[in-house]
This record gives sequence, structure tokens and C-alpha cells, in this order.
Amino acid sequence: MDLTRTIGYRGFDLNSLTLNAGSNDAVGCEVKRVEWQGVPGVGYDEKRAMSDGHDFSDVYLSKRMLGMGGALYGRNRGEFYDLWQALVTALTPTNAYNASPGDRGFLPLDFWVPTADKAVWPSGQIHKLIYVRPAAQPSITFISDASGGKDQDALAATWDVVFEARDPRVYAYDLTTILIPSAHTPSATVTLVNKGDYPAPVNIQLSWTAGNRNRVSAMRVVLAGADATILVGATTKAAMVEYSAAERLITDTVGGVEALRMDIMTWKTAKTALYVPPGSHSMLYGHYMHPLAAGSRLWFRSSWA
Repeated sequence: MDLTRTIGYRGFDLNSLTLNAGSNDAVGCEVKRVEWQGVPGVGYDEKRAMSDGHDFSDVYLSKRMLGMGGALYGRNRGEFYDLWQALVTALTPTNAYNASPGDRGFLPLDFWVPTADKAVWPSGQIHKLIYVRPAAQPSITFISDASGGKDQDALAATWDVVFEARDPRVYAYDLTTILIPSAHTPSATVTLVNKGDYPAPVNIQLSWTAGNRNRVSAMRVVLAGADATILVGATTKAAMVEYSAAERLITDTVGGVEALRMDIMTWKTAKTALYVPPGSHSMLYGHYMHPLAAGSRLWFRSSWA
């Protein structure tokens, strides 16, 4: 995480320190420290009964925790306390939850990192994000002598916060989006490029205006060893199917009523989720869902471990 660039969360720039021209006055919020902890693997290993050796389970990545510390600067005490309250508001867990209940308050913390791979990233910078929620409100320490003075005096203090991540992945800020044609498409091949080093989960959204899903409709997707088919029934109402590989969920919303419908997605392979591995990969798809509404699409973000 590049601490010389913008770091944003819920519309608040955590790295917005500015110096007034012609003076040494400082105002704003600054990130001074980030604790980027490694994510532990989760799985068991135990003695194999009646034999030498051990049994081992599959391994998964656990929750990522992210520590961050910084400083607030005000040209006077009033400015400082207003800024402190703005920081607390942005980093209160319940505020994050209320801002997006469907995401359980796990919202993007976006930042930049430098890279020497200018063939892929011509600017030499990668805009990334991680979906996080504050584990608690930020803490701050006031010390009598250091925090004293008159109301018109400048004031600064340090703050700390701990974030918990929805999943351990770090994502590219920019989406890769494949628009799905409205008309019946028996077979199409597109190339998906995951610029990161970790499998990227795929999302699909298919929508119909009222009267257009008037028969049984199907879509097949073949990607990186996974072969999935979505099959939906006819309806005269407006409808939308949404699939998330990260959540392993598929829903069918008909006439504004959303229902979990795991039964409408079937798999011909042992892999039961759509992910784009690192690098370039061909995806085959075909659909008998015409006419789909404009904006029906498949998308993902490049991902890093």
C-alpha cells in the first residue's frame, strides 16, 4: 500500500494531509502505518489412526485483518475535532453496515501500489481495493500537555483502527466486464485476463423486461475446468438472475421478489464455481435467453493473494 497516495474508505480520504502554501500549517488526515498481516491457512492435520503419518484436510485461507494508524491535524482545535468526528463517522462499524446492509458493511478500501511491470500497468501504479469493515471505531489518545492550548491553537493527535476483510483477496479497482448479447447466441468465445496472482471469482447478471422471459431459457458457461448451465422457467414479469462465485449463490428475482434458487444452476464438472485463474483464459458461453435486457453481463476483478 503506497502511503504517498490517496487511501479512501466510504468517501473519506484517509490520506488527505495538506500543507498551506507559505506556512507550516498542516490540516487533514494522514496514514502513517499499515500492518498488512499474512493470512493463515485453515485446515486440520491429525495422527492417522492405526498407521504412521498424518491425515490432512483441504486448506483454505482464513480472515484477513488489517491494522492502520495515522494522525489528524487541525489549524485550530475546532477544525481538529470536526475532522476527528468525520473520521469516527466513516470508521464506525454500524455506519458501514447501514451504508450497505447487503454487503454486511464490507465496503471497498481503495489504495495504490507501485509496480515495475509497465507492460501490463503503463502508469507504473496499480489501483487496488479490499472489502473491509472496521472491527471497532478508531481509537485516539489525548495527552494533557500535548493536547492543551487555546482554541485558536493548532492541534494534532494520532489514531488507530483495525479492519476485518470479507475475504482475503485484494482486488483490482477496475472491473473486467463482458456484455452478453440480447439475441440468442448459440456459441461465443471470449478471452478473460486476470492480471493478478490469485483466482478471481466471477459474477453474472441476466435480466429481462416484462414479457420477454416468456419461455424456458438456458445459458451455459465453460471456464477453466468448470462447466455450468443456468436454466430458468418462463414468466411474464420483469426478472433478473444473479450469480456470485465468491458467495456460491444464485438468485432469481421475479416481479421484484428475490428468491435463492441453487437448483437453477447445474454443473457437469467437479468444479462448482466460476473463477478466472491468473493469466489469460478462454471462456465459452452460449445462451438461449433472448431477448435479454441491455446491461446483462459477466464481470470480475483481477485478484491478488
